[in-house]
Amino acid sequence: MNITNETIKARIEEVKWDLHDELKAAGRNVSATYVADTVTKLNTRMRVTAGRAHYRNRTVEIAAQVFSNPENWPKIDNTIRHEFAHILAFEIEGHKGHGRAWKKWATICGCDGTRCHSMNVARNKMTVEPGTGVSGICEACGQTFEFRYGTKRAKILEGRVIGGYITHGCTRGARIVKDL
Repeated sequence: MNITNETIKARIEEVKWDLHDELKAAGRNVSATYVADTVTKLNTRMRVTAGRAHYRNRTVEIAAQVFSNPENWPKIDNTIRHEFAHILAFEIEGHKGHGRAWKKWATICGCDGTRCHSMNVARNKMTVEPGTGVSGICEACGQTFEFRYGTKRAKILEGRVIGGYITHGCTRGARIVKDL
Protein backbone atom coordinates (compact mmCIF):
# COMPACT_ATOMS: atom_id res chain seq x y z
CA MET A 1 0.00 0.00 0.00
CA ASN A 2 1.47 3.34 -1.08
CA ILE A 3 0.41 6.07 1.35
CA THR A 4 0.91 9.58 0.01
CA ASN A 5 0.43 12.93 1.74
CA GLU A 6 -2.77 13.36 -0.29
CA THR A 7 -4.07 10.03 1.03
CA ILE A 8 -3.35 11.12 4.61
CA LYS A 9 -4.97 14.56 4.09
CA ALA A 10 -8.07 12.93 2.64
CA ARG A 11 -8.33 10.54 5.59
CA ILE A 12 -7.95 13.40 8.10
CA GLU A 13 -10.84 15.27 6.49
CA GLU A 14 -12.96 12.13 6.23
CA VAL A 15 -12.54 11.30 9.94
CA LYS A 16 -13.13 14.96 10.88
CA TRP A 17 -16.49 15.05 9.09
CA ASP A 18 -17.46 11.56 10.31
CA LEU A 19 -16.85 12.77 13.88
CA HIS A 20 -18.83 15.94 13.15
CA ASP A 21 -21.79 13.88 11.90
CA GLU A 22 -21.60 11.47 14.86
CA LEU A 23 -21.64 14.34 17.36
CA LYS A 24 -24.56 16.01 15.58
CA ALA A 25 -26.51 12.74 15.50
CA ALA A 26 -25.94 12.41 19.27
CA GLY A 27 -27.38 15.90 19.82
CA ARG A 28 -24.00 17.46 20.60
CA ASN A 29 -24.39 20.39 18.21
CA VAL A 30 -21.93 22.71 19.97
CA SER A 31 -19.26 20.01 19.91
CA ALA A 32 -19.97 19.32 16.25
CA THR A 33 -19.52 23.03 15.49
CA TYR A 34 -16.12 23.07 17.21
CA VAL A 35 -15.06 20.05 15.14
CA ALA A 36 -16.27 21.70 11.92
CA ASP A 37 -14.42 24.92 12.76
CA THR A 38 -11.13 23.19 13.63
CA VAL A 39 -8.41 23.54 11.00
CA THR A 40 -6.66 20.29 10.12
CA LYS A 41 -3.11 20.17 8.81
CA LEU A 42 -0.60 17.62 7.69
CA ASN A 43 2.74 18.16 9.42
CA THR A 44 5.68 16.89 7.38
CA ARG A 45 8.28 17.66 10.08
CA MET A 46 7.03 15.58 13.01
CA ARG A 47 8.75 12.19 13.03
CA VAL A 48 7.83 10.75 16.41
CA THR A 49 4.73 12.63 17.55
CA ALA A 50 1.69 11.19 15.76
CA GLY A 51 -0.55 14.23 16.20
CA ARG A 52 -0.82 17.56 17.96
CA ALA A 53 -3.69 19.84 18.99
CA HIS A 54 -3.19 23.61 19.18
CA TYR A 55 -5.76 25.07 21.55
CA ARG A 56 -5.42 28.78 20.79
CA ASN A 57 -5.97 28.61 17.07
CA ARG A 58 -8.06 25.42 17.16
CA THR A 59 -5.82 23.39 14.87
CA VAL A 60 -5.13 19.66 14.66
CA GLU A 61 -1.89 18.47 13.05
CA ILE A 62 -1.21 14.89 11.98
CA ALA A 63 2.31 13.60 11.23
CA ALA A 64 2.87 12.67 7.60
CA GLN A 65 6.07 10.74 8.36
CA VAL A 66 4.38 8.57 10.98
CA PHE A 67 1.38 7.64 8.85
CA SER A 68 3.21 7.21 5.55
CA ASN A 69 4.40 3.93 7.10
CA PRO A 70 1.76 1.30 6.15
CA GLU A 71 2.32 -0.44 9.49
CA ASN A 72 0.95 2.66 11.29
CA TRP A 73 -1.96 3.37 8.92
CA PRO A 74 -4.60 1.40 10.92
CA LYS A 75 -4.07 3.79 13.86
CA ILE A 76 -4.67 7.06 11.99
CA ASP A 77 -8.38 7.28 12.84
CA ASN A 78 -7.67 6.84 16.55
CA THR A 79 -4.98 9.55 16.43
CA ILE A 80 -7.24 12.05 14.66
CA ARG A 81 -10.04 11.45 17.14
CA HIS A 82 -7.51 11.71 20.01
CA GLU A 83 -6.48 15.20 18.86
CA PHE A 84 -10.08 16.34 18.40
CA ALA A 85 -10.77 15.17 21.96
CA HIS A 86 -8.11 17.67 23.09
CA ILE A 87 -9.83 20.49 21.20
CA LEU A 88 -13.25 19.63 22.63
CA ALA A 89 -11.99 19.18 26.21
CA PHE A 90 -10.43 22.63 26.00
CA GLU A 91 -13.25 24.45 24.22
CA ILE A 92 -16.09 22.98 26.27
CA GLU A 93 -14.51 22.28 29.65
CA GLY A 94 -11.44 24.53 29.64
CA HIS A 95 -8.99 21.68 30.30
CA LYS A 96 -5.71 20.90 28.56
CA GLY A 97 -3.72 17.69 28.63
CA HIS A 98 -4.80 14.11 29.24
CA GLY A 99 -6.90 14.57 32.38
CA ARG A 100 -10.49 13.61 33.18
CA ALA A 101 -12.02 16.06 30.72
CA TRP A 102 -9.88 14.73 27.87
CA LYS A 103 -10.66 11.11 28.79
CA LYS A 104 -14.38 11.93 28.76
CA TRP A 105 -14.12 13.53 25.33
CA ALA A 106 -11.84 10.78 24.04
CA THR A 107 -14.60 8.28 24.83
CA ILE A 108 -17.23 10.50 23.19
CA CYS A 109 -15.02 10.97 20.12
CA GLY A 110 -14.48 7.23 19.81
CA CYS A 111 -10.75 6.95 20.36
CA ASP A 112 -9.19 4.38 22.66
CA GLY A 113 -8.18 6.95 25.31
CA THR A 114 -4.50 6.07 25.38
CA ARG A 115 -2.07 8.89 25.99
CA CYS A 116 0.96 7.67 24.03
CA HIS A 117 1.33 5.59 20.92
CA SER A 118 3.52 2.58 20.25
CA MET A 119 3.75 2.96 16.48
CA ASN A 120 6.85 2.25 14.46
CA VAL A 121 8.55 5.65 14.09
CA ALA A 122 12.00 7.07 13.40
CA ARG A 123 13.03 7.84 16.96
CA ASN A 124 15.57 10.53 17.63
CA LYS A 125 18.29 8.04 18.50
CA MET A 126 21.78 9.30 18.94
CA THR A 127 24.42 7.27 17.14
CA VAL A 128 28.01 7.48 18.22
CA GLU A 129 30.57 7.79 15.49
CA PRO A 130 34.05 6.59 16.49
CA GLY A 131 36.05 9.48 17.90
CA THR A 132 33.06 11.77 18.52
CA GLY A 133 31.84 10.81 21.97
CA VAL A 134 32.83 9.76 25.44
CA SER A 135 33.33 6.26 26.79
CA GLY A 136 32.35 5.10 30.25
CA ILE A 137 33.01 1.87 32.10
CA CYS A 138 30.63 0.66 34.80
CA GLU A 139 32.52 0.16 38.04
CA ALA A 140 30.01 -2.48 39.13
CA CYS A 141 29.81 -4.76 36.10
CA GLY A 142 32.61 -3.62 33.77
CA GLN A 143 30.29 -2.91 30.84
CA THR A 144 31.51 -0.19 28.42
CA PHE A 145 29.13 2.56 27.26
CA GLU A 146 29.60 5.12 24.51
CA PHE A 147 27.66 8.35 24.26
CA ARG A 148 27.92 11.87 22.91
CA TYR A 149 26.90 15.18 24.38
CA GLY A 150 23.88 17.07 23.14
CA THR A 151 23.26 20.78 23.54
CA LYS A 152 22.21 20.86 27.21
CA ARG A 153 22.56 17.32 28.48
CA ALA A 154 24.17 14.11 27.38
CA LYS A 155 22.07 12.05 25.02
CA ILE A 156 23.20 8.51 25.40
CA LEU A 157 22.43 5.13 23.98
CA GLU A 158 21.74 3.43 27.31
CA GLY A 159 21.09 4.88 30.75
CA ARG A 160 21.54 8.53 31.62
CA VAL A 161 24.20 10.78 33.06
CA ILE A 162 23.81 11.81 36.70
CA GLY A 163 26.62 13.87 38.19
CA GLY A 164 29.20 12.60 35.70
CA TYR A 165 28.10 8.98 36.04
CA ILE A 166 26.12 6.90 33.58
CA THR A 167 23.44 4.82 35.23
CA HIS A 168 22.14 1.66 33.61
CA GLY A 169 20.65 -0.32 36.47
CA CYS A 170 23.81 -1.02 38.45
CA THR A 171 23.79 0.43 41.94
CA ARG A 172 27.16 2.20 41.56
CA GLY A 173 26.73 3.60 38.02
CA ALA A 174 29.39 3.97 35.36
CA ARG A 175 32.29 6.34 35.62
CA ILE A 176 33.42 8.31 32.56
CA VAL A 177 36.98 7.28 31.98
CA LYS A 178 38.18 8.79 28.70
CA ASP A 179 37.27 10.71 25.59
CA LEU A 180 37.05 8.69 22.41
